[in-house]
Amino acid sequence: MYKDAYIDMFFDVPQRRKRAHILDSEAEQLSDINIAQGRKQAQVLASEGKYTERVNEAKVFFSLQ
Repeated sequence: MYKDAYIDMFFDVPQRRKRAHILDSEAEQLSDINIAQGRKQAQVLASEGKYTERVNEAKVFFSLQ
């Protein structure tokens, strides 16, 4: 390998570390977003379930009168 190739490899290391750090940060951010969206969806589904349960209870109540 020639001398310039070693120099290029030496100066490229910080850039590689910087890119790796950025990619790790982006992956962590996407993970946090996915977790938040999952929690939000769980809350929506729970709320819809409670609503459906109340509607069904009301139907039973009014059908017995």
